[in-house]
Amino acid sequence: MFSIWLTCFLPLGTISVICESLYGTQLSPERSLLWGPGLKAGVVLPARYFYIQAVDTEGKRFTTSPGEKAFQVKITAPEEQFTRVGVQILDRKDGSFIVRYRMYASYKNLRIEVWAKSKQVAESPYILKETPHPFRKENHSDKMHDVTLKQLYCAQDLFTMKTVTALRKMGELGWR
Repeated sequence: MFSIWLTCFLPLGTISVICESLYGTQLSPERSLLWGPGLKAGVVLPARYFYIQAVDTEGKRFTTSPGEKAFQVKITAPEEQFTRVGVQILDRKDGSFIVRYRMYASYKNLRIEVWAKSKQVAESPYILKETPHPFRKENHSDKMHDVTLKQLYCAQDLFTMKTVTALRKMGELGWR
């Protein structure tokens, strides 16, 4: 009863500090990881994406969610007055996030900033020079069929490994 009464009067930020000190897992923006095809200018997809892996101050990866609002993503085109980009951050509840974004116009340069605790994450900001046009039917080319899992920087999770194994068993696929 006393603990319930006590938490009612604590400021909201205090609860997260208490949890971090009890469990020893404090998010480290500098040690957290970013990777994926959405951080490369040469990859053309209908919606681009990249991954964030939350890492604590001791260098250990989070295995549970640090919270849906742990990371913020801002995507801008510095030369443009308005940047038409839709951003969605998906919490996978295992310490990792998928950031999906879609460009609704073409931009020569794109700046991707990832923030946590008012600090830049990993090597943020990422500058994509000469960003290709957003994917449209008229922009489609046979080069899209040549994209491999390695080029897309897919995470080495169980699903990916099973998919690769299944495709290898099928042999050479004719994509055209």
